[in-house]
Amino acid sequence: MKRNITIAAVGLMMIIVLTSAIILTGEIAKASNVYYYLPYFQTNASGVTYCVASNMSSESLTVSFTVGSNPNGNPTGTANTFATTLASKTTRQYAFSGQTVTGGSDTISISSDAGTSDAYAGTLTFSTTATTTGTRATCKSLIMACFQGTTSPRRNLIGYICEDDSTSGPGGNKIMLGF
Repeated sequence: MKRNITIAAVGLMMIIVLTSAIILTGEIAKASNVYYYLPYFQTNASGVTYCVASNMSSESLTVSFTVGSNPNGNPTGTANTFATTLASKTTRQYAFSGQTVTGGSDTISISSDAGTSDAYAGTLTFSTTATTTGTRATCKSLIMACFQGTTSPRRNLIGYICEDDSTSGPGGNKIMLGF
């Protein structure tokens, strides 16, 4: 009997804590994920693409890139993670050139997924496993613009999509935006 009362008390305390979190923050705190699906890159040096990401959220984000398709139809699907996070309220450029992607001072290799003269597509993922108070990372608070080529001015890249795991979209659904 005493054990049942203890279990009930612990359960009641958990309900109180979750209710408090909802009252104080407006939602239950959870991790954030924002995905930018990018339709076209090439490993030719003249086809370099620059994407500038601005993190206006309160979260520090882990950034990774995964090749999703290539001419051979055999990408590994491995997420290549940058060593440095994208801190809250910061902006960073990501350069897709040849068989590498550079973000700030970090460079990752995609040579196992993209050959020396291949076109490819992929996903740039911004995520956090920590829960924070303040503004969560969503397509509205993690914005990005991409430019392509070595000419001046560069060409705006179109056709990419942002998706997040929030509930701040229409009807309480996630946000999905095309550019």
